Amino acid sequence: MYEVYQQLGQDFMQISKQAVVNLTCLESVEASFNGTMFLRLEHGLSDYISRKYLPAFKQYLGL
Repeated sequence: MYEVYQQLGQDFMQISKQAVVNLTCLESVEASFNGTMFLRLEHGLSDYISRKYLPAFKQYLGL
């Protein structure tokens, strides 16, 4: 997965061991109770950001 992620470019971010998302498709972000964040993407897709990848995502958001 790491090799594919590196080839995708700056519009993509890894959010878990199994998932990479296109940040241009991001619709909303919600905080969760267990220290993760919940993403809603276009076309009804959604996923959680694991705690390991959360610091990089917060930096992307400017938090």
